[in-house]
Amino acid sequence: GRILTGEQLEGNEYKLLRKDGTVYTALIYTNTVMRDGRPSGVRAIVVDISERKKIEQMKTDFVAFISHQLRTPTAGLMGYIDNMLDGITGELNSKQTEYLGEMRDVCARNNRLIADLLNISRLERGVLVAQINPVVLREAVETAVKEHRKGIEEKGLALNVVETDRDIVVLADSDKLIEVLKNLIHNASKFTKEGSIDVEISSRGKEGIVRIRDSGVGMSEEVVKDLFKKEKVFGGAVAVGGGAGLGLYIAKGFMKLQGGDIIVESAAGKGSTFTISIPKK
Repeated sequence: GRILTGEQLEGNEYKLLRKDGTVYTALIYTNTVMRDGRPSGVRAIVVDISERKKIEQMKTDFVAFISHQLRTPTAGLMGYIDNMLDGITGELNSKQTEYLGEMRDVCARNNRLIADLLNISRLERGVLVAQINPVVLREAVETAVKEHRKGIEEKGLALNVVETDRDIVVLADSDKLIEVLKNLIHNASKFTKEGSIDVEISSRGKEGIVRIRDSGVGMSEEVVKDLFKKEKVFGGAVAVGGGAGLGLYIAKGFMKLQGGDIIVESAAGKGSTFTISIPKK
C-alpha cells in the first residue's frame, strides 16, 4: 500500500528462500510503476548479498581472533614493566623510570584499543549480552568518577557531581553502564583544558538520566551529526578534534543493549554535554 502511494523503499534487508530450499540474505529495492499518471503496479529489484555478508562476517571474526592473540603479550609487557617500576629488578635512575613510564602508557593505550576492538567485534556479531539487574545509579556514577578524579584534579579542573533526584534505581548491566560512564568522563577530561566537568544524576519519567557536561573544545555540527555512525567511526573521519572514536561507538552499542540510549549536544569551542538514559526499576 505504501509503495502504491508513490513511496520508494530502498535497501530493505530480507531472508529469502531459494528454489533448492537454502536461505540467503537479499536487499530489495521497490518503487511504483505509473501508467497515465496512476499507479498500476510495483517494480522490485532483488540483490543477493549473501556473499557480501559472509565477507563482512569473516572480517569481524578476523578482528576478534587478532585481538585475542594480542591481549596476552600486551598484558605480559605491562606486567614486566610494572615489576621493574616496583623495583624488583633493582634500583632505577630517573631516566630509566621516565622511559619505563612512557612504555607503560603505550602498552595501556594498546590494551585499551584491543579491548575496544574485541567489544566492537562482539557487538557486530551480536554475541554480547547485557546482564540486567537493579543498579543504584549514583553508585555506578561514583565508581566511574573515582577512576578519573585524581587525573582531572591534577589538570586543575573542577569535578562536580550533583544528584537532583535521590536514590534512583535503574535496570542495567552494571559493568557496561560503568564502562560507558568511564568513557564519557575520560573524553570530557581529555578535551577540557580549563573549567569544569559536571556530572548530573536525575530522572525523566520512567528513565534515569546522567548528564556529563564539560567546558572543553566542543564539536562542530557536522561532527555531532555523524558522531555515532558506524561508517564514519570506522573511517576515522569523526575523530578530528572532538574526541570521538571507537569508545563512543561502543558506548552507544552498550546503552542500546541495556534498553537505553546516549545523545550529545555540542558546539565548537563551547563544550559538550553527553546524556545517557536508562530504564528505571
